[in-house]
Amino acid sequence: MNRGPPVFTFTPHEAESLMQAVGRNDMAASAFVADCEDCLHAFDYVAGRAATMTTPDPLARQLRAVVESAAELRQALYELPEELKMLIDMHLLSDGARRRLAQDVSGIVEPLEDLAGGISDVEKQMSRAGNGERGALEDRLVLALAGVFRNRLNRKASAENSSGFPGVLSSMLDFASRRLPSVSACRGAITQVRLRRLFARSS
Repeated sequence: MNRGPPVFTFTPHEAESLMQAVGRNDMAASAFVADCEDCLHAFDYVAGRAATMTTPDPLARQLRAVVESAAELRQALYELPEELKMLIDMHLLSDGARRRLAQDVSGIVEPLEDLAGGISDVEKQMSRAGNGERGALEDRLVLALAGVFRNRLNRKASAENSSGFPGVLSSMLDFASRRLPSVSACRGAITQVRLRRLFARSS
């Protein structure tokens, strides 16, 4: 059961307006709108938690538990190949089985390391947002929406009106600011000048 905040969605009229703005009314446009809703919902959630200057206690405990469990599993997997070699020496495990298990271990360890690193990044970003780096969080929202624009519509987002992105972004933020306080609070700060600076840094 989802116990988080209500999921943000555009009204049917807003969604239709956004699809008209991108000039499409197909599956890709619908997916674009849905992905943008997810980005805005995530921004509102993180911005709200950052305002408390800390990660929520239950979430912090869950993240720490995942990191610690991943570390324990990685350590156990690192030690496993030597154990397998001893089993082979005792003719209890075939070479083929050892090779397969070694490949499995290799395939599991890297994702575990990525998971732990990703959680650490989440904790750092939450801390930074809580310590006054709200602008960086807003920039991440814009870049995330630009990524959706590129991936779903196969169009490069830029600060230039000719790309179509600034107009779509403006409408999207106007719609979202009616119901998301976090978007309303930053709406006026996301200007054309800021977009140019942001895209210049990220290019």
